[in-house]
Amino acid sequence: MTDMTAIDAEADARHEAFADMTVTALDWNASAALWLALEADAIMTPYQRRAWIAAYCGSLPDGSAPQLVVARDGQGRVQLAAPMIVSRRMGLRIATMPGGKHANFQMPILPARGCMPGCPAQAKRFLAEAGRALGGVDLFILRNQPLGWAGTTNPLALVSSAPSPSQAYKLFLDAEPDVTLHRVLSRDTRKKLKQKRNRLDALGPVRHVAARSEAERDAILNAFYAQKAERMREIGVADPFADPATRAFLHRAVRPGPDGDAAIDLHGLAVGDHFVATFAGSVHGDRFCGMFNAFDMAPQFFRASPGDLLLMDVIAHYGRAGLKVFDLGIGEARYKDTFCEAVEPVTDTVHAVTAAGQAVALALRAGVAAKRRAKRSPMAMALLKRIRRRAAEA
Repeated sequence: MTDMTAIDAEADARHEAFADMTVTALDWNASAALWLALEADAIMTPYQRRAWIAAYCGSLPDGSAPQLVVARDGQGRVQLAAPMIVSRRMGLRIATMPGGKHANFQMPILPARGCMPGCPAQAKRFLAEAGRALGGVDLFILRNQPLGWAGTTNPLALVSSAPSPSQAYKLFLDAEPDVTLHRVLSRDTRKKLKQKRNRLDALGPVRHVAARSEAERDAILNAFYAQKAERMREIGVADPFADPATRAFLHRAVRPGPDGDAAIDLHGLAVGDHFVATFAGSVHGDRFCGMFNAFDMAPQFFRASPGDLLLMDVIAHYGRAGLKVFDLGIGEARYKDTFCEAVEPVTDTVHAVTAAGQAVALALRAGVAAKRRAKRSPMAMALLKRIRRRAAEA
């Protein structure tokens, strides 16, 4: 057979095997061995790692833990797994993936070999079966789903989906940092950033710290809290990182788990002993996903663009480590336009599996569309910023 014929035959076999799909929901403890086994080579984002979700769910008010919904084909092989939390809102039982706004991407865990085909009909069937397995779900709300990951289609992004209000931004890494930075930054930009680094160096020795010790983690995290609080006060927006539950989540997530790795990596740019910029994100496979950053607003530091200087160091760090993709998450920002060379399209899936969920699904989809239009309107965004500032000052 030709290569194309072989590919077609394999796809047909996968569709046929999945005709006998079975879907089960495993509780947190029962799912551990399977979940960790899938992580070894699964197609997934860092936000579906069990360690990341464990740190996040430990901060939920009711102590909720997700269930792992598992789809198997007719031969019992796992084709898809998805962590889900069910809550009651708007009079409905609603299933979401854990992580909230802290998770830039929500998508299922896809085995590296033989995952569910990218077929809307099968994805709809999976969600219907998952709703029953979870004890009765009216509505699935899956935000910021990538259309694909590592060259594989995300089947759940094909169902009842529309483009998310914002997209994600990424760049591709080379093992030699200069190759990456010369590709994405102009010669003039590189020259200016080098001058700014020299300006900082005149204030004290400049160094990049990839946190390894308890003391480094605490110092960088505390610097981030202070920097973010100052920035939020300046723009008149409530600081989401002041929330005790969020801080508890980050405190757990930046510390090594049983496997020796932390769910979130921390980085800082220090001038002497003072951190002037902070940056954090998560890794799975050959991809780093940025989560949050901040920088010191003091004029002597701010003028030197410490956030950009730290970002250059972090890009170099992961390129040397052998990673291939570096993303800066969801949402628009000047520094993302500067450093990133591609976008990661994302979609919001709002899928009703019962009649009760249909009306709410229609309203939520309309809300997503309205927010997307507003984000593309400079006038609407300016009005939104004024409203947020006044609300924060009230």
